[in-house]
Amino acid sequence: MSCSASFTYTCLIFFVEIPVFGVLTKVDESGVQEEKIEDKICDAINIDSNKLLMCSNYKPEDKPDVDKDISILEFLITV
Repeated sequence: MSCSASFTYTCLIFFVEIPVFGVLTKVDESGVQEEKIEDKICDAINIDSNKLLMCSNYKPEDKPDVDKDISILEFLITV
């Protein structure tokens, strides 16, 4: 007695867009104008300027800045 089986394989390919963005910190300590460096960085990593967040870090003596935190969170939500 012989038995034969036939199998069909289905291959599903999903293309998922991975968000790419940049976060540049310590901008306040760099001494470089933000406008000049932003274009260069965006060109170097091939992203739009709206996907680059340039921010300054908190220092131990700084009080928390709600506006700074909100701008960072808004950026992360949009990308």
